[in-house]
Amino acid sequence: SLIDEPLKQLTAEFASDFVRIHRNSLVRLTSVEQLLHDDAGHYSVRLRGLARTLPVSRRHLAALRLRLKQ
Repeated sequence: SLIDEPLKQLTAEFASDFVRIHRNSLVRLTSVEQLLHDDAGHYSVRLRGLARTLPVSRRHLAALRLRLKQ
């Protein structure tokens, strides 16, 4: 089912369990398996159970790193 709430509102509502990684992506912290960095300077996350990675924007990188250290 689709959720008709803005991502900004969902980010605030579920801030204790989720973190924004991109303007269009919100992920559960406990699902993040690994933060990856490639030779071109791009970041992505690997989530448990998914083969592909999701991009992490530079804008959201610092907050993601901080949340992963907790």
